[in-house]
Amino acid sequence: MHKDSKYVLFLDDDVRLHPGTIGALTAEMVNRPEIFIQTGYPLDLPSGSLGSYCIYEYHMPCSMGFATGGKTFFLWCGCMMMHADDFRYDRYGVVSGLRDGGYLDDMTFAAITAI
Repeated sequence: MHKDSKYVLFLDDDVRLHPGTIGALTAEMVNRPEIFIQTGYPLDLPSGSLGSYCIYEYHMPCSMGFATGGKTFFLWCGCMMMHADDFRYDRYGVVSGLRDGGYLDDMTFAAITAI
């Protein structure tokens, strides 16, 4: 991460973003600096295969929180953004959580945000 970075984007390697996603996440971080972390939500479009429908059904309950005005306690770790200084200075224990046995960013962030 560059020393002048203001935000950190965590993104799974198989995610295709809508062109406005990073701008929307960044704008919300600017407008509401008290935000610890933001999350996106996967837009699964079943292709007709059984596997694609299984993934769609798995993610469907996660979307319910977004029906309440865009605020949710659900964290989809495929797309997350946080303030770089919060990461840089380990303010919420993300870095130490990963360093001290955390295997996946998904599970580390989920554990921290569940508190």
